[in-house]
Amino acid sequence: MRGGRAGAEKTSHGAHRGSLPCGRRGCRDRTRLWSHRSSPVRATSGVGDVRPGRGRRGDPGGVPRKSVRSCSRCGGPLPEGSRKSRRYCSTACRTRGWRREREQWWRTNVEFAAALREGRPYRRPKKRCPVCKSWWFVGEVVGRPRRRVDALYCSPKCCTRAYRPRQSRSAGVTP
Repeated sequence: MRGGRAGAEKTSHGAHRGSLPCGRRGCRDRTRLWSHRSSPVRATSGVGDVRPGRGRRGDPGGVPRKSVRSCSRCGGPLPEGSRKSRRYCSTACRTRGWRREREQWWRTNVEFAAALREGRPYRRPKKRCPVCKSWWFVGEVVGRPRRRVDALYCSPKCCTRAYRPRQSRSAGVTP
C-alpha cells in the first residue's frame, strides 16, 4: 500500500474502514453524514417527531404544543424560526439590552474603584438564586474559582437544575 498506513484500507468515497460515515478518522460526530470539507448534512432522526395519538407526558394530542419564547428586554415574542440562542426580538431591543448591561458593569466598576480609593470595604451586590432561593454575593469565591459577575445561579448544581426542565420543554417544540 503506497502512501498510507498499514491496515487503513480505503473504502468507497475515501472513507477509511472503521471510521464514521463522514470518512474522517476520529470524528465522534455521529450525526454528520458527509465530509467535513463539504457542506455538512446532519441526520435529524427523531427530532420533533411524535407518533400520531401519542403526545408528551399525558398530552392527549399527537402534536406537542409550541412554546413562544420572549424577548429578554421587552417581553415580546421572538420571531418565528429564530435560533435557540436569540435573546432579543429586534435590533433596538438588543442595543438597549447591551447598553443596560454595559451600564451595570460600568456602575459596579466605578463603585469598586471609589471604595478602593477611599480605603473602605466594597459591598458587592447580592443576588437571589431563582432555583434554591438562597442569597449570594456577585463575584463571590466559595471553595472554587470566582463566580462570574453576570452569573444567574448560586452553584453549578442549581444551574443544572434549571437547565434540565428548559431542555425537556424545548425538546417538544417543533419548528
